Amino acid sequence: MKKEEIFKNYYSQTKEEIIEEFRSHYNYYKTDDDLENQSKEHKEKYLKLCEKFLKELEKLNLPKLTDDWWCYCYLLKNDSIDLALSFCEELEVENGEVTGATFSNEYILLSVKCNYMTVVEYAKLYNVSEITVRQWIRRGKIRSAKKQGRDWLIPDIEDKPKRGYESVTYFWKKLTPQIIEKFQFLDGYNSMFIFQDENDKGLYNLILTNYEKGKREKIQISNMKREKLELELISSGLVEIEEFKIFHV
Repeated sequence: MKKEEIFKNYYSQTKEEIIEEFRSHYNYYKTDDDLENQSKEHKEKYLKLCEKFLKELEKLNLPKLTDDWWCYCYLLKNDSIDLALSFCEELEVENGEVTGATFSNEYILLSVKCNYMTVVEYAKLYNVSEITVRQWIRRGKIRSAKKQGRDWLIPDIEDKPKRGYESVTYFWKKLTPQIIEKFQFLDGYNSMFIFQDENDKGLYNLILTNYEKGKREKIQISNMKREKLELELISSGLVEIEEFKIFHV
């Protein structure tokens, strides 16, 4: 079987396929009580967003894709579920099965946003204090929070933070001169992967990348500096966090 045929069999090309796949995704979350590390509160909020997305998806007039290497996919973001049209630049196949793919030229066709909560509302939902929630934000444990004036708004699908540090990838198009001045190592890069050092939990490794220029650098910073860095990026509203794509299979 040719790669083109495998691609078309593997990835979503029609509205019917997308609806079928999304219903499966929704039903999985709805019926599975053993979803790892997810709270009941988060599950309820996320299912409501899924229902909202499905209604909007059914309203769309989506043509069957006939051009080679184009497909529909879902993007699960921090505050929305998006439907995108994507182009496959490279497809890896082994024994007739897809083992990897690279996509580009992404066009957002639908974006359904969740509701936002105040710090007070979020604290009440998870039965914690407002101080605790603000500490979570300051420490980079609630990265989807948005600054509104002097306070914060949090997506209602943001789950209660787990213990320990969760690795993250940030992306940006352009940062302010003020941020670059505070964190000069960001200059010339447009993405950053942060993970805790295995040997010394008080240190954090940063993988800085500029894919367009082929630049890559690894540095280490302290926990205090890492907290200041993440808070600065989150507060700026200029960064995005790595998103998850779901393709029809």
